[in-house]
Amino acid sequence: MSDKQHELIEHLTGRMRFLEDELKHSVTIEASLIATLKELLPGFGPRFDQLHRAAESAIAQLDAQALAKFLAEQKRKPH
Repeated sequence: MSDKQHELIEHLTGRMRFLEDELKHSVTIEASLIATLKELLPGFGPRFDQLHRAAESAIAQLDAQALAKFLAEQKRKPH
């Protein structure tokens, strides 16, 4: 492996660790905010859970559609 490749791998690894730390921080803040709102606003919990499930379902469906489209395009391409 060349020095340039090694430097690139080190840089990308560092960036990945930074992004992982940022994601953990964001998740912690989000969980704290949701817990606080559920505690302070009586109707927030059930409504949030309902909307959250609906959003997850919509995203999963979009992901499935995108995957199906990608696979269909791959089948049409000559190899």
